[in-house]
Amino acid sequence: LEGMLTPWLNRAARQQVITPITGDAGLSRVATVLRSRAGAAAMFGNLINAMQQISGFALASIKVKPKLMLAAAADFASNQRKFNRAVAEASPYMSNRMDNEIAAMSDQINEILLNPSILARAQDWTMRHAYFLQSAMDNTMSPIIWTAAYNQAVEGGHNHRDSVRLADSAVRETQGSTLAEDISRIETGNAWVRLFTQFIGYFNMQANLLGTEFVKVTRGEYGLRGGAARGLYVFMLGFMVPAVVSEAIVQAFRGGPEDDDDDGEYLDDWLASLFFYAPMRNATAMVPFVGQGINAVVNATNNKPYDDRLATSPAISMLESAARAPVSVYKAIANDGNSQKAVRDVGTLLSMTVGLPGNLAARPIGYAAGVADDKISPTGPVDAVRGLLTGVASADSKP
Repeated sequence: LEGMLTPWLNRAARQQVITPITGDAGLSRVATVLRSRAGAAAMFGNLINAMQQISGFALASIKVKPKLMLAAAADFASNQRKFNRAVAEASPYMSNRMDNEIAAMSDQINEILLNPSILARAQDWTMRHAYFLQSAMDNTMSPIIWTAAYNQAVEGGHNHRDSVRLADSAVRETQGSTLAEDISRIETGNAWVRLFTQFIGYFNMQANLLGTEFVKVTRGEYGLRGGAARGLYVFMLGFMVPAVVSEAIVQAFRGGPEDDDDDGEYLDDWLASLFFYAPMRNATAMVPFVGQGINAVVNATNNKPYDDRLATSPAISMLESAARAPVSVYKAIANDGNSQKAVRDVGTLLSMTVGLPGNLAARPIGYAAGVADDKISPTGPVDAVRGLLTGVASADSKP
């Protein structure tokens, strides 16, 4: 009651996820701003992360029959606007998820009452649109999953009202939600604690989904043979497929994995990346704080010193990068340093201090600077475009 139910009721009633600190003299506001700017810097125009959301269809397959999702996808493709309007009219939850009307209303009120400066408006625009690619992907996937779940509930004999609720639940449990009543308690706390739990929501949702489904299997709801088959199905579609697909997307946008063993062959590196490191990282990400330590120990065994440190939080890591900006720029100018790193650090500095999407501009500019310094040699037009979009040089393009 005290550990779960009462805190959840308070969050739902107050629509607050941050626990205020009495008498902190406004310091919590600093942590909140750092967290929001770090999120915007990491996700603004992040094509890789947006494409990784495709793996959400595999998670949804645990709750919804794949054939129903295929049928819903066909309906979506035939008339997207009509399809989304029907979903929004049936479900207030999905209407708010797709349109985010509450946030838009708040912005209009602030515009009227505060009359912000040009910089403040630019910062507000950046914060509101930081996740535009992720929102666009979710507005494609979630209505399809919702419709399939609704049709499945209707086929199961539920009335319209209960079918809507079950469909809402399927979207929340497989695609995640940031609403105060939907997040878990570990994602709450004071502003300083929340610096260290940023971006754990998806993996926490995945862990809860898998845990619930495996409990159903162990309780014998499917029988011995059916339970084994169901367990394998949940493991493959709920864990392995999302991990492998997400890693494959990352590696594709990065131009393939590095040749870590320097044997001139990349197939073994592809296989290790997809079927060993990706599942391991996915599993450890489901354990907040502890997972970071495990990853640091494993990374210490490779030949990449830059990934050996124990990451603290995205905001703190970006602050470190921003603090290095003056030194990086000096080295790039005076000591033939890494110009791409200098551009990246300056972009992070701009994102964290001014609140504008500096990291987005740093990706193509930093890549172009590396090409100009002959430290990156694109293997062709496709590799060059890929590098400009991601800011990452492929293994074959490095001298």
